[in-house]
Amino acid sequence: MEKSFIGYKKGDSKLVLTMPHSATVVPEGLKHNVNLEDEVVKRTVNGGVDLCVPFVTEFHEQEKHARIWSEIPRAILDMHRLSTDLDYKACEGKERGKSDPHGLVWIATVENDPSKMKRMLKKPYSLEELESLISNYHEYVGSINQAMRNAKSKHGMAIQFDLHSMPARIPGLIKEGEYKNGYLDRGPARRGIDLSKGELPDLILLDKGDQICDPAISEIVMTIFREYGLSIGKMLVRAVDTPSAYSLFANKQERKYCLGVEIVGHTFEPKRTEGELVYDPTDVEKYTNAFREVFSSLSNFEESLLSQRE
Repeated sequence: MEKSFIGYKKGDSKLVLTMPHSATVVPEGLKHNVNLEDEVVKRTVNGGVDLCVPFVTEFHEQEKHARIWSEIPRAILDMHRLSTDLDYKACEGKERGKSDPHGLVWIATVENDPSKMKRMLKKPYSLEELESLISNYHEYVGSINQAMRNAKSKHGMAIQFDLHSMPARIPGLIKEGEYKNGYLDRGPARRGIDLSKGELPDLILLDKGDQICDPAISEIVMTIFREYGLSIGKMLVRAVDTPSAYSLFANKQERKYCLGVEIVGHTFEPKRTEGELVYDPTDVEKYTNAFREVFSSLSNFEESLLSQRE
């Protein structure tokens, strides 16, 4: 595999926009190892696509800001993970190691019961195949680091804003067994702010505390969305990500900050769980207007507003 599947557009602001999971098509050079003939596997690949993100955020129209994105679907290669988040069963010749079936390379389907999970790969990748695939991951990480350095050099600080969406389903993790640490679908969520009651808000701020982002920056994002009548909550970055993928780019001492948002697909991705790539633009206008204002506010954020000073 020689072709790069990473997109990178330079920008002229302190804001770096990233979109790791919105690719809809498995590139020809990557199809041979994934059992796409199986409808359950195909459903999982499509279900992992953050389909609405480029439309709701107008990602590709944000020419003022640096933009980095992946053209490989998440289930084939998840750019929002660490290179160490690799299940040993993804690589030929390994008999034991880390269990992370929905890590850097997905090896299993997503189900509502661990006993229903199926293998996604026809066979494990050879070491050569895996290295070729993961070269895209390193290019993605390198592009973000370069964009962050450019923004910091020109503006004195850099802010990565990572853009995601998720189905309106209650997420879970498998705690033991062959697919330990894999994703589990706990059923549909209602619109609301209390996850313990089976509710999800309109948006979720991905948060790992002030390790990766100054609270003043996070507060701007949450305030603007609320002003547009959108509910937004916070979610800790998945516990198995320790450190998180954001720690590859965040450095408070260097004034490099990272945050992310999940758009909850209550209406935008109505058939995501079924694995159908259907986008419904109902109510999109207030979201797009809110994202425009968030992007503008972050790109104009003044260092004097930081609440955490060294």
